[in-house]
Amino acid sequence: MLIVDFRTLFRIMKKYISDGSDTPIFCRSVIEMITDLDESDWTNGSDPSQSVSDRTLRNFADRGFSKNLCKKIAYRLTLENLIENINSRPDDVKKALADEFKSYDPSVTKNNVAKKIANWLYNYIKETAGYIDKDALTTKKIKQSSQDYKTKYGNYLLKECRGNCPMKCGKSLAKEINGKLDYVYEISLIEKDKKDGLNNLIALCPQCFSIFQLDDDKTRIKELKLSKKMLSKHFVSEELLDPIHLEKGLTDVLSNLSKLNPMTISVSLDPKEISQKVTDPNLYLLVKNNVTTYFLSIKKIMINLDKQGVIEYEILQNQMRTLYLKMAKTKRSEQEIFYEISNKIHKTTLANKLYCDIVVSYFIQSCEVFNAVTK
Repeated sequence: MLIVDFRTLFRIMKKYISDGSDTPIFCRSVIEMITDLDESDWTNGSDPSQSVSDRTLRNFADRGFSKNLCKKIAYRLTLENLIENINSRPDDVKKALADEFKSYDPSVTKNNVAKKIANWLYNYIKETAGYIDKDALTTKKIKQSSQDYKTKYGNYLLKECRGNCPMKCGKSLAKEINGKLDYVYEISLIEKDKKDGLNNLIALCPQCFSIFQLDDDKTRIKELKLSKKMLSKHFVSEELLDPIHLEKGLTDVLSNLSKLNPMTISVSLDPKEISQKVTDPNLYLLVKNNVTTYFLSIKKIMINLDKQGVIEYEILQNQMRTLYLKMAKTKRSEQEIFYEISNKIHKTTLANKLYCDIVVSYFIQSCEVFNAVTK
């Protein structure tokens, strides 16, 4: 339930933290602080390249945000920015701001006014979007279920999402609390009318979790199911490939590769056989371009580093072949296999993903990755 209506909230905020800006400019500033959405996504304007009009912004300030806008930003809120902005103000400003709100909430002080305002805005956006809080008993049961799921599945689901909220907000679930790193998250059923289990559970940031419990939009559930599927497949691939230790010298290969200037490389290879290994059109173009440009240069780098004892080229070839064979057994698509192997190289070497892709392309041409298609 809202304690302060939006019009009053906006008026008081403008009085103390607008720095003299007029209503449209301050309204735009507030929206930019509380969401990471681009301005072109705030409304349904016919020309997304145009800024939101001053008239629309004045309407927002006077009448509040539209339901459509609130639904768009509910999962993309960055209220921390607003809190930081208010907390950076002088004490006398924060005290005056708090005094304005005391008639609505006597517990407001200069020390908590920023969080109070952020919380009021959050509740306003949530309710305007149509996400109405459930009764206290239901809310308690949902929170208890999340706690039970964390005890049973928490570690697995955190690894699956790699510590980031899979909703559009993408926030890190890791927080520094009293000088220690900890995970702050909740676990939700994806399809709330179905049984729990790893395939129907996902880790979310507390904010997205709270909103999702009130959101029965089938499109949202479909999006989350797709995210879960992708996260799960990638996690399984990482677990499969992790035991394979790549040559330490591969870092030197990638370092040498990064120093090459593609504008000065003499292209002299025509990779005719790639079409016999890669059938995906988009992947074919990527691999062909990489091989045409870099194959001979990488081969030279490999030979030189092998002679210097920096790498064992035959061992590296066998490792790449093993990576491919393990992925091939999982029936992944060509693109999935390509990028999972590239991710493995990236994770091992911390090299730019672009160069990892180029190295995988090299091993496709040299036959360690992908077999020729049987005619």
